[in-house]
Amino acid sequence: MAQLAQADEILIEHSKELKLLTADTSRPIADIADYLVVWAAANAGCAKTFTFDRKAARKIPGMELLA
Repeated sequence: MAQLAQADEILIEHSKELKLLTADTSRPIADIADYLVVWAAANAGCAKTFTFDRKAARKIPGMELLA
């Protein structure tokens, strides 16, 4: 994943956050896409991101279960 993020031929949205995410081994295991969704929402001014994914809601700060 780190090599993909550094490739000149590929433009990756939120590449800075992706690099931080892949380097931080202390983060709870969850889907990378879920972390990026929360970062995108936060950058857009959203205080919370709602999901139906129970695991993501438990593990990712800023994500809340919609039930």
